Amino acid sequence: MGQPGSARRSVTRCATRVLLVEDNRGDAELIEQSLAGEGEGSFGVESVSRLSDALERLGSGGIEVLLLDLALPDGQGIEAFDQVFRAAPDVLILVLGTASDEAIARQAVQRGASDYLIKGHVDAHWLPRALRYLLDRKATRDALQASELRFRAMSDASPLGIFVSDVQGDCVYTNAAYHSISGLTFEETLGTKWSTAIHPDDRPRVLAEWRDAAGSGAPFQTEFRFLQPDERVVWARVNS
Repeated sequence: MGQPGSARRSVTRCATRVLLVEDNRGDAELIEQSLAGEGEGSFGVESVSRLSDALERLGSGGIEVLLLDLALPDGQGIEAFDQVFRAAPDVLILVLGTASDEAIARQAVQRGASDYLIKGHVDAHWLPRALRYLLDRKATRDALQASELRFRAMSDASPLGIFVSDVQGDCVYTNAAYHSISGLTFEETLGTKWSTAIHPDDRPRVLAEWRDAAGSGAPFQTEFRFLQPDERVVWARVNS
């Protein structure tokens, strides 16, 4: 067992900064050795033995990966995970546990952890490669989210209503102008619910035309009326 508040550091220059939170010295050394010797620019590991020390270190920034034991002297189980996730929601977190902790580890993944590791099954060949894979996946996901945010910002500035569907023809995205024209919120447009705003007298025709276009890939061009919640009618010309 490590001494309370103790910290050991083995930091490689230009490395991915990893914070290991583990009070069992043997388990900590096994993980440190698995991440050591991976070459310049790979992993730099900082090791602490208490949850309080981890939270303090996370507050200083710079940590990219957190390996969190689920049984610490001052924090256990899902409560410990929730604390570090609130402190560093953008850090890639892997929880560490025994086979008996697997249900809690799965719960942590559902709440935002990237994955979990069963202690005693850490492999020096596999662990660094698993971390690189998770880091690459996170980078791709972050880039996609940033791209989506830019797209939404541009589309919401457009005076034209924008409606995007999946290959089945169900709505997956609408912009602010579309909400104003249809009278629906974003949530109300998703899936097949967008058609509820079409005037009842126009709806059967529009849906038939939409299904034909979605099934064949042909252009969808039509005119119809939106019936808003206040009974106001808005005519729309649609080109897809």
